[in-house]
Amino acid sequence: MMHEDQERVGSEEQIAQIKRLSSSSPTSRATRARRREGTRLSKSSRWMRSSRAGRRSKRSRMTGKQRRGKARRVRSRNRIPMNRGAVLPTGYGQLATAAGERDGQRLAQEGYHPNELQRFSLQARQAFAHFVHTLSPGISSYPMIPLLSDAYMQGLASAFHGQLPTLMLLPTTMKLSVVMCAMNEEGRIGSVLQEVNRLALDEIYVVVNGSTDRTLEEARLSSPQATIIHYPERVGHDVGRSVGAKLTRSEAVLFVDSDITVPAEQLGAFLWSIAQGVDVALNDITPLLPPFDRQDSISYCKQWLNACLGRPDLESNSLTAVPHALSRQAIDRIGIEALSVPPRAQALALLHGLRTETAATIDVITHNEVKTTNSGANNQVAQLILGDHLEAFHTIWSWKGNALNEPQHSRQHIAVRRNRE
Repeated sequence: MMHEDQERVGSEEQIAQIKRLSSSSPTSRATRARRREGTRLSKSSRWMRSSRAGRRSKRSRMTGKQRRGKARRVRSRNRIPMNRGAVLPTGYGQLATAAGERDGQRLAQEGYHPNELQRFSLQARQAFAHFVHTLSPGISSYPMIPLLSDAYMQGLASAFHGQLPTLMLLPTTMKLSVVMCAMNEEGRIGSVLQEVNRLALDEIYVVVNGSTDRTLEEARLSSPQATIIHYPERVGHDVGRSVGAKLTRSEAVLFVDSDITVPAEQLGAFLWSIAQGVDVALNDITPLLPPFDRQDSISYCKQWLNACLGRPDLESNSLTAVPHALSRQAIDRIGIEALSVPPRAQALALLHGLRTETAATIDVITHNEVKTTNSGANNQVAQLILGDHLEAFHTIWSWKGNALNEPQHSRQHIAVRRNRE
């Protein structure tokens, strides 16, 4: 039987060999990767292949003008770390599967079993994080993570004879949480929690408030490991975020809604962004909006707020849109109460100089359920968001004081003044 030191050395030699292979020409590397990984990476790869096939079919029906417009939009999204076209370096898939099988056998010997889902999934994530760390710097971007997780889970499942849930493992040892608000989401909250459960989280908080249906019961059945906070009365549109954030002690907190199901592979991008040092990871909804002259007043308010805070590059992206994620540092700096007013929370984050970036684009616009409270002119939700932005601007005024009253000068005037100084 091989000793532990010998096994570790052999693993390091195998990794070194894989890295030498991956340093070959990009064309041959990509070709070999597609051949070797294409049939092995089941869930994530099938999801991506079906998405690409659908896009090719749609593209064939486009006119030349439509294709050019779509190309411009795609180029504007190049910072979005989604799985489109992602390919693992040569041999990394086989290496991940072998590591998963080895770690699975170890976990089984140590008494971990999928029947205790949370305990097992947290140990699996820890082991996966250690494995991915050995591959650095080979793993350079998030799109590789779901592919590696898929391959690793195949090996892990073989050690347990296939008796495993389809976890989406993130290679981080940070404590991860999800906070979800729910009101009358019977029939939808179950599928949302199903994807959340796949992320191998340390904590899940579901704030059920003002529900008159079976939302509470479905939440308990769909996620037994979740902590559910129940308020019979309505607590407010965003107050649940403050409640959940106050209870969690994790280093990265993902905020989601209970009415839009987002695949775990996409949700993971926000938590991964926090693990990489970002404090506020936003949903990049700007590519989903119409041209500027056809946008609504809420989008104008979001852009104006970001511009006033010196971040016009954020455009219409805001903590108003979910999913988004915050670091523990961000929650402590912003304050629990401010999270109930998302634009004000964003203003405080930027005023404190917290690192704020977009993590992914999740379409919460076309998939948002149309209700009487969020549709029509001057609807209730729109008025609430506009009022929240007024609070955000008041916060900026209180922070900067008379600096907001300084007159705006032309560039020529500023240049003359600087030359005199």
